[in-house]
Amino acid sequence: MKKIFLAFILIAGLCSTSVKAQGQIFSIQYSMGFGTGNTNEFISAPSFRGLTFEYKKFITPNHAIGFETTYNFFYERKDYATYTDDNQSLSGVQFRYLHSVPLLASYDYFFKPNEKYNPYVGIGIGCNLIDQRLDMGIYSITNDAAQFAFRPEIGVLIKANRNLDLVIAGKYFVSTESDGMDGQSYFALNLGFAF
Repeated sequence: MKKIFLAFILIAGLCSTSVKAQGQIFSIQYSMGFGTGNTNEFISAPSFRGLTFEYKKFITPNHAIGFETTYNFFYERKDYATYTDDNQSLSGVQFRYLHSVPLLASYDYFFKPNEKYNPYVGIGIGCNLIDQRLDMGIYSITNDAAQFAFRPEIGVLIKANRNLDLVIAGKYFVSTESDGMDGQSYFALNLGFAF
């Protein structure tokens, strides 16, 4: 896995000169998720398994539009206990899983485009594909949904060299209720590279 990741970074770095020259950036980021609301009620453990891909096209030096997709995987093992739902009670160990894949169009405003530190704010709107599963003994309950989603973002691009920026971003993903699944939300802290 490390060799594939390093090869990807090398290839992207070699291609980045032509991409940046055209006023575009591509970024890959490691994403850590922290559930809030219904997500936190289902799985209180944070997610350290996440990845984000972003593409941004600069309209002006301060304004960019683009697209992003993120994957966050939440998991938690609940101790042996008796769990009650409506008028049913079951005893056992629970394994809870939640996969979140937001697909968003984005807009970002960059405050200092030609500086070493370029802070920005942004918003994304689209859908969040969610797969939620609870395993207990021989029973498995699954629920999946495509929910309307939006996310505010705050971050900074730090110029590492002429062709590479470091990205630090905080994002808050919010999805609305649909397909029999409550709305889901989580905060993500992203660290990565922009080419």
